Amino acid sequence: MPGRPVLGHSPRDLLKSRRRFVDGPALPASKVFTMSLEQDVHHVPGSSTELARERALALAALALALALGLDVDLAKPEAEPEWPCPRPRPSQRPSQRPSPPLLLLLLLPQLLPLPLPLPLPLPLLPRPQRPRGGQVTQHRRSGEIPSMPQPRAVELVEITRDNVDRLGVFCCMSKRKSPGYQDKLAWCHERFGEGLRLKLLGDRQRGFIEYGPGEHAWRVLQAKGYLVIHCLWVVGKSKGQGHGAALLQHCLDDGRKSKHKGVAVVTSEGTWLPSRAIFERFGFELVDQAPPGFELWALRFKRSRKPKFPTDWEARAKRFGKGLTVVTTSQGPYHPGEVDAAIQGATEQGIDARVVKLVDQAEVQARSPSAFGTFGMVLDGKLFGYSYLLKKDFPKRLAELRAG
Repeated sequence: MPGRPVLGHSPRDLLKSRRRFVDGPALPASKVFTMSLEQDVHHVPGSSTELARERALALAALALALALGLDVDLAKPEAEPEWPCPRPRPSQRPSQRPSPPLLLLLLLPQLLPLPLPLPLPLPLLPRPQRPRGGQVTQHRRSGEIPSMPQPRAVELVEITRDNVDRLGVFCCMSKRKSPGYQDKLAWCHERFGEGLRLKLLGDRQRGFIEYGPGEHAWRVLQAKGYLVIHCLWVVGKSKGQGHGAALLQHCLDDGRKSKHKGVAVVTSEGTWLPSRAIFERFGFELVDQAPPGFELWALRFKRSRKPKFPTDWEARAKRFGKGLTVVTTSQGPYHPGEVDAAIQGATEQGIDARVVKLVDQAEVQARSPSAFGTFGMVLDGKLFGYSYLLKKDFPKRLAELRAG
């Protein structure tokens, strides 16, 4: 019947559909108007205006053809494309030559001077969103992990035995003459020979990463063949620019280049240790846990034994006996201040206190009361804390330990 589309598609259904027209075969001499339909599953950057114009012309041509009583043949594709449809190759992008709908609009008004049935209620194509920088946002597949933030290029400064005295160790730089800073400086000189890596952000950015071989790690864990991250820290206005991701990626690249099994890190939501979030985004897996809230995360480059914590934490704490024992090392430049605060807090509470300094990595692995390794406090054979504790907070923490 003239004016009735085949394949069950009415003009109203067509106008309500989320489809667009593409180039079809040339208009036959019998004046049967032929189009093909294709799902609109992507936008080609830079061609949305062209597609919208071609769609409007195609729908106008369809309405004109129906008004003139022509048979309309809407040809479907042989198979519906899978979702999400792959991005079209350059050879598949819309042609610049005039399409059959455009030719129909140009020729039919000259043959049959009838008013065009316009305006049509055309559904408009959504315009692609353009974020800062002019890049077209690409819609991400469901379940796909978002990409890491891309930092602007910032030089990484490698600290070595030759330049550490001049460039420093990042922490406690305003107090270079303090005992804590001097201890850290001497500690670095000794550790560089064991493979310690210390990288600082350049270009006036503030952040650093410290890591080294698992055989010489100052965190309490078994990670032979892995690189172990001690610290990953970005501060101040340098936060939120992807610098932490850049530092971590540099460590991963270093581990692959040096043929290590992977990279491991101890995390905690407390002070002095990184949070787990960034490592999860990089594909690290949780491989072990230790009291009171330490987690061991690892990214393995190949099939190998997972790193792990020791399990004798209660026995370690009991060996320190009665009173408060403050366990410290030279790895942290802030440890002397932590020691003084703990001793003063214990004295005010009438508790006997003493300090035990672990001098090498083997002693840390064997005696440290927590996975943190380089600092800890043990009270009456139980772990009291591993991070900075202000004098005013000492009574509160004491009450919590005795109550629990």
